[in-house]
This record gives sequence, structure tokens and C-alpha cells, in this order.
Amino acid sequence: MFVVTDKTSRIYDRVPKLFLYALGSHRWRCQTITGSHAIAGATTIRRRIRDVSVPPSRHRQLNRLFAVSCCCQEAIAVLFSVKRHLELTTVAVVLHWQPNVGTSVNSQILNEVSQCVESINGVKEGRWKATLTFYKPMLRDQSLASEFPRDFLGIMVPECPNKYFFVIRTQRIVLEADSTIQTIMEKLQSYKMRVALNFEGFQYQLGDFQLRVGKVVPTHSENLRGIVMEVEYLPISSIEKSRQIMEEFLEIWQEALSKRTLPGHFMHMEPNFTEYGLSDHYSSQHTAVQYANVMAQLIASVQSVQSMRN
Repeated sequence: MFVVTDKTSRIYDRVPKLFLYALGSHRWRCQTITGSHAIAGATTIRRRIRDVSVPPSRHRQLNRLFAVSCCCQEAIAVLFSVKRHLELTTVAVVLHWQPNVGTSVNSQILNEVSQCVESINGVKEGRWKATLTFYKPMLRDQSLASEFPRDFLGIMVPECPNKYFFVIRTQRIVLEADSTIQTIMEKLQSYKMRVALNFEGFQYQLGDFQLRVGKVVPTHSENLRGIVMEVEYLPISSIEKSRQIMEEFLEIWQEALSKRTLPGHFMHMEPNFTEYGLSDHYSSQHTAVQYANVMAQLIASVQSVQSMRN
């Protein structure tokens, strides 16, 4: 539901310009809507989130949010406000940098990627951070080691700082817990941290998209292990409905990045989410699975380089 009152209409008339990003059938473009036409722009925003399920109890809150937020020039921020205040999910893909044969990742590549985002009008919003931890069981009888998974991962993603996710890729299991589970594990001494990695960098807003570009480094170290990029599309929470839009955006992104002739490219290998029992409705569990998958790809790349050297 969306209600436009006479009061909000007068407010819209006082807004000199309302900038909205609209997705065309084949390419995304920028539209400028002035004066009273801003009401139509607000309707466009409402249509954009039609695929997001909003409980009836929050319709009034949603109306108030639009009435306040649509009055500013940065109208696209409405969508991000909806996400923050109503805790609605979006769709995201996580990519990793695949260096060309005989090359490796370095900080210069990371700088070039960040500059490329800014060159296509990405607005830097601040820093972001995700963590990934490899755990090993604390066993008194080492003969039982084979009964425990070797790839037991704990993951904290930037959009859910109060949640902690466990992923076992070999068994296609993903679990969600409160972040305090880490303290409980330490007290129980059932599992011990083996290796911990940080995914960290800068976050950018680009129309309906939010991009996170960052490095992969061990905790308490600056030894670069990889480069990742997370692309989040705000208006839709369905993986299938957003697939074409995501593919077109990534095509534009790869084209822009290719002009810098960097020694490598970003790769996206989407996991089979149904194997993890996840539906088409995107959630933070999908993100956790993608980070686990990216980590596996980074390890495979390092092992491939090492085998070639040997």
C-alpha cells in the first residue's frame, strides 16, 4: 500500500529535482523527474519493491517512510531505508578475482577495481567487513578425526552483524545462529579456530545496486590472499526474477573493467542453493554459502599456482 496525501503532494512540488534510477528492458539509465511528476516517481519506487513481501502490520510504517524519504533529492536512498528499517532482503552475488596464468593478486589491482567503480559513478559510502573462520574439532581421541568435517566454516556477513552462519560444503549444510554462539563454542572447547580470514574494503552505492569491493587477508596480517566483490540488487528478493538484471549489470561492469587491461577478471560461480535447502527467496544464508564457495575457489587457485611452480 502507498498513500499520497495533499500535504505530501505539495512537498513534492517544492522539490526542485528528484533523481531516480530506472531499469530499462535492456540497460539501466538515469531519469530526472521534476516538480509534481515526483509523485509518479514515488509510484515507480513502489512498483520496484512489489516483489518484496511486507507484512500488513508494517504497511503504515512503509507509508510514513516513503512520505519522509521521497522528499529529498537523493530519492534512491528510499530503497536502502526500506531495507534498513523493515529488514527486507535483497539479492546479492559474490565474485572473486581470478588472475591470469602466471600472475597473482596485488594491491594495485584492488586500487584499479575501486577506481573503476568510482568511474561509473559509484558513490563511496564507507567500509565493510565480513569474516570467515575455519574450525577444527578438539578431540581427545585423534582416531575419531575422520568422523568430523574438515571444511567446517563460520561466517559473519556485513548485513547481519548479530548473526553467525555455519557452512559445511561437503555435506551441503548451512545453519544460522546468534553471534554469541562464538563465545559458547570457546567455553565448550569443542571446536578451535584454525584459520581466520577477513573480507574488507569499501562499499559503494550505484543506483539500485550496492557494491562491496575488498581484499581477503588473514586476521592480524596484511598478506593479500585474494580480491572479492559483492554486488547487491535492492528492489527484488527473488533470485530468478533478478537474474537477467544481475547478468546485464555484470556485463556492463566487466566491459568497464576490461578497458583497464588488468591481468585477470572477476568470476562468479553460483552454488546450487537447493542442495542446501534454500529457496528462491534470497536470505543472508545464501550470502554465507556464496562466501564459503568463493573461499573454496580462492584455495583452488592458490593450489593450482603452486602445482604449476612445482
